[in-house]
Amino acid sequence: MSVVMSKRRNFKALQLPLSPAPGTEPVPIRQAPSARRRNPALDSARHLGNAAATNNSALLTPESSMTQRHNLHKTLTNTLEKFEGTKEKLDGPLRQEDFKNLAELGMGNGGSVMKVQHIPTGIIMAKKIVLIDANPSVRKQILRELHITQSCDSRYIVSSFGAYILEPNICICMEFMDRGSFDGIYKRTGAIPIDVVGMVAANVLEGLLYLYDVHHIIHRDIKPSNILLNSKGEIMLVNEDS
Repeated sequence: MSVVMSKRRNFKALQLPLSPAPGTEPVPIRQAPSARRRNPALDSARHLGNAAATNNSALLTPESSMTQRHNLHKTLTNTLEKFEGTKEKLDGPLRQEDFKNLAELGMGNGGSVMKVQHIPTGIIMAKKIVLIDANPSVRKQILRELHITQSCDSRYIVSSFGAYILEPNICICMEFMDRGSFDGIYKRTGAIPIDVVGMVAANVLEGLLYLYDVHHIIHRDIKPSNILLNSKGEIMLVNEDS
C-alpha cells in the first residue's frame, strides 16, 4: 500500500491585511528623550571659572614660591631663637660643622634620621632631617613638632637638644636611644616575655598621660617603631606625628 505524502503549501501570500479592531488605539512607542540643550549662561560661567583657576595657578610663579620660602625661613628662624633643648644645655647654637655623621637610623614620614656625634661635647645624638616645604600643612606640622619637642620634659618622652636650619632642611637633634625601636628588637629576638611587654605598655601609658595631661596632646601614631629603648632600660615615646 503506497503512502501519499502531502505537500506543504505556503499560505502567507494568501493572507489578507487585518484592520485594527474597532475601539482600539495604537499603542504609543516610547522614544528616548532628546539631549538637553546646554544653557549658554551656565557654559559661560563655567568657562570663566576655569579661566580664573588657570589665572590663579599662573600666579604661583617662581618669585612667589621664593617669597613663601623666605617667609617660612623667617618664621622658623624666629622659632629657633626661642628654642631651648630639654635634654642638656649646650654651649652656643647647634651648627652643621659641629656634627659627624655615624650611621643612618632610618626613614620616617617626616624625613630621614641620622646617628651623629656632636664634636664639641662628644654626645651621640639622633638627628632628624626634615625638608622645608612651602606647603601650609607641612609648614604647620614642622612648627608644631618644634613646639612639642621644646615643651616636653618627661622621662617617658624622647628629649631634644635643639634644632638648626640647613637649607633646604631643618635639623632636629634628639636624644639617641642606643637599643633602637621596639619593632626592631622583636624582629631580632623573636617572642618577648609577657613581663617585658607589660613594662613597655606601662611606660607608654605614662608617656601618653603626660602628653595629654600637661600639653593636651593626643598621640595618634602609637606603634612599635615609635617606642624606643636604651641600654639603661629606659623606654620612651617619640612624640612626632602627634
